[in-house]
Amino acid sequence: MLYFSETTLFSVQSLSAKEFNFNFCVSMQSSVLFFIQWVYKTILKIFNLMYSDLIENDYHSKIWREDTKIILKKSNKLNYSILKTYRIITLLNCLDKVAEKIIAVQLSYTAEINDKLLNFDQMKDRKQKSAINAVLNLVHDVQMTKSRENTLICLLLNVKEVFDHVALKQLVKILIKLKILINLINWVKCFLQNRVIDLAFDDERQKSKKISTEIS
Repeated sequence: MLYFSETTLFSVQSLSAKEFNFNFCVSMQSSVLFFIQWVYKTILKIFNLMYSDLIENDYHSKIWREDTKIILKKSNKLNYSILKTYRIITLLNCLDKVAEKIIAVQLSYTAEINDKLLNFDQMKDRKQKSAINAVLNLVHDVQMTKSRENTLICLLLNVKEVFDHVALKQLVKILIKLKILINLINWVKCFLQNRVIDLAFDDERQKSKKISTEIS
């Protein structure tokens, strides 16, 4: 099983209820979302057991790996022949969003209790850490350098922009090196493999296409 806290089932119940109640699935039509909310409230135990079983068996449903990407034009651009004048939004399955949120919360818990997984200065997507913490760390380093009469060079890199995709094989190697449990590695592989994408642009929709290399 995944290395989760002992309150996994409770997390599934509280998170799934929260997401369904607060319209987490904003990409869906309101009527469809209302129907899913009604079904969830009607067979709550079945939904909670479904998510728990999928998590414990390291499996991400195949239908949840089907994405629809819509290409939108950015407003007030002079030349739309340039790639950067467009942006892509992804429409995901509502149940998939809830499943991913549950996994994300549990993985965050795992990372926080193991000080070897994340660098101390890692701020993004961590509870009780934000841009303010990053700025305070930088100010502290500047003050220490100044007090020692040394020179400080600050290099800012947009890592997300440079590494804008996930290399599955490399990711698996890193997880193995970090001694992550094999069940977790299997779930990551399941999540990233056999994904299907639909592209929609100007009222036209491309046939579903399998992503055969990496996932962006």
